[in-house]
Amino acid sequence: MSDHGLDARLGEVSGRTRATLERLQRDVPLTIYHYTSGTGLRGIVESRRIWASHLESFGDSGEILYAFGLVRHVLDQEAGRHPTGAQADLANRLRAALTPFSPYLEAYVACFCEEGDLLTAWRAYAREGGVAIGLDTSFLERRARTTPGYSLVRVIYDRAAQEELVRSTIAGAFGALGDGEAPDDAVSRCEGFVLAELTPAFASCKHPSLAEEREWRLVHAWAPGEAGLPVHFRPGSNGLTSYVELKVTDPAGIFDDRIPIHRFFTGPTANPRRAAKTLALFRYEHGYEGSAEIVRSAIPFGA
Repeated sequence: MSDHGLDARLGEVSGRTRATLERLQRDVPLTIYHYTSGTGLRGIVESRRIWASHLESFGDSGEILYAFGLVRHVLDQEAGRHPTGAQADLANRLRAALTPFSPYLEAYVACFCEEGDLLTAWRAYAREGGVAIGLDTSFLERRARTTPGYSLVRVIYDRAAQEELVRSTIAGAFGALGDGEAPDDAVSRCEGFVLAELTPAFASCKHPSLAEEREWRLVHAWAPGEAGLPVHFRPGSNGLTSYVELKVTDPAGIFDDRIPIHRFFTGPTANPRRAAKTLALFRYEHGYEGSAEIVRSAIPFGA
């Protein structure tokens, strides 16, 4: 098996997986919203960066366990079709690597929502005094395409679509390796390929019961041993939480090296007029008066 032949086949698999992901992410909204506190708003706008937390730090670990369970389910199905030779070796290596909270997955995620005034999002991310920052999705797409390690993904809640995405990579790698025996280096390259290609799946697959969230994610990921962004730490509900700072400024156009914000939603609060007035002053002081509107939440305070 020549290196060139294997690389070409893996390249074809990658192309098919990207096509599957793009098909699942059609109908991109013009604006997506990042929910945060007043402190978070100030930090984002003034630093021109958004904090992205480690993917394994979200919630009670149920989210990441669901994603790993999904991948292992598909892997076991495909491994059952290829029980011998190099393909069996590949399956065993992937089972060993695809373990929750292992060194394999170094992915950091900033969360967005298609809806700027969603009660569950206010409760989860921005209680009284919170703000939903509406960003230009087309700019985030460009940033993801042109920045190494970045990707912008729509979260997929449909189980069949999730399995289709994961199977595209795993079955494709088995097919690229071929039946029978293969050099150890070829098996290792297929293993590394699958692990790298699956990162968007781990970031974009969530339990179907959470579909109301209509979530998007800006992801920064790198393989073990590679250099990623500097990692920082902050207190969290389960001890220290690691995060990276994602640069999301617009280098040209009306935003002039600022974050491309189109809209601010003020969250439910006891004094919505004061909140909107203060946010208008903040908008003016940071140069967004002519480019970003302010909208008050329609959700009653205390809901």
